[in-house]
Amino acid sequence: PGAGGIDAFVTKPFNVNTLAELVMERIASAAKLRAAAVADEVTGLLGHEYVEARLIDELTVASPQGPVAFVLVRLRSLNEVTTTVGREGSDYVVRELVRHARSSLPGDAALGLTRTDELAIVLPGVTAAEAAAHLRRAMDEIGTSFPLPGGAVVPLRYCAGVAGFPEHAADADSLYMATDNALSDAVAQEVQLVVSI
Repeated sequence: PGAGGIDAFVTKPFNVNTLAELVMERIASAAKLRAAAVADEVTGLLGHEYVEARLIDELTVASPQGPVAFVLVRLRSLNEVTTTVGREGSDYVVRELVRHARSSLPGDAALGLTRTDELAIVLPGVTAAEAAAHLRRAMDEIGTSFPLPGGAVVPLRYCAGVAGFPEHAADADSLYMATDNALSDAVAQEVQLVVSI
C-alpha cells in the first residue's frame, strides 16, 4: 500500500471503466506478489520475483509520482565468515544482519533477496539520498566485525548501491539497472556505499 494505506485514487467525476481497470490492476498485482511469496529458509525473505513485482507495483500503482529508492547490498565477506564459523554460523550472521536492517529502516520498506543472494530493499516515499543516509546509519551501527555467541568474531565487509525513482530512472527495469551499476561501482572501488549519478 501507498502512504496512509492508499494504493491509488480516482477523482470525481470518474469513469466506471477507469475504476474497473484500476481494481483489476490491483487484483493482478496482489496475485503476482502472492505467487512470488516463497521465503528463503535462512533469512525468511522473499525472493527475486517478489522484489521485481514489488518494485513494479510501487512505481506504477502505489507511488507513481515517487520518490522510491531501491537498494542492493552484498555481503562481500560471506565466504570468509562461512570458512571461519561454518554454514550454521554464517546463516546466523546473515539472519542477524537482515534483522538489524529491518529494524533500522522505515516500516514500509520491503526487503527481499536477488537471484545472487544480495539483499534488495524497496523504500517507498524515500529519495536515494535519504536511503543512503538510512543505510550509512545502519552500517555504522553494525560495524566491521560481528560477535557470535561463544566469543568468535567474524569480519563484515559489505557494499551497497542506491538509486532513486524518478531521479535516476524512469521505470522499474532502469531503476534496478541503475542500482546494480551503483553496487558494481561500490564493489570495484571497495567502498561501502555508492549512490547512482
